[in-house]
Amino acid sequence: MGDKRPLILFKCAGCWLPVTRPVRLLDEVPDLPSGDGVDLLPEGYCWRNDLTGKSCGRFLLNLRDMVNTRYHDDGRLVSGCCGLSGIDGVNTLCANGHEVATESSDCWTGPYHVELEPYTYIITELDQELVPALNTTPLL
Repeated sequence: MGDKRPLILFKCAGCWLPVTRPVRLLDEVPDLPSGDGVDLLPEGYCWRNDLTGKSCGRFLLNLRDMVNTRYHDDGRLVSGCCGLSGIDGVNTLCANGHEVATESSDCWTGPYHVELEPYTYIITELDQELVPALNTTPLL
């Protein structure tokens, strides 16, 4: 039996360009891994963080679920030694240049993830029958 949770797609609020692959919302708190080089979430899933802290209420995703994005043009926002630390602010833009997310993928930042910034995205629920076409058609 397949997963009954709806597939959702996050789009840039500025231009409606999809910025994620289709993902499913996790219903409960995932087992939060620790350590360098590990993903916070499995591919294909997102989680709305309900734990106390700076990312409370924000959607978190696996880095590999992001599409049509690029790093920020402002070099001060893309700091890190092995990846992006995410401590300097929004560091990820949609392909059209709108700020959408903060990536944390540096060696000391703990589990890798992308945090969508408030008011930068639109959520679309997908028709399950259209998903195979979305996965085979390039978005750019």
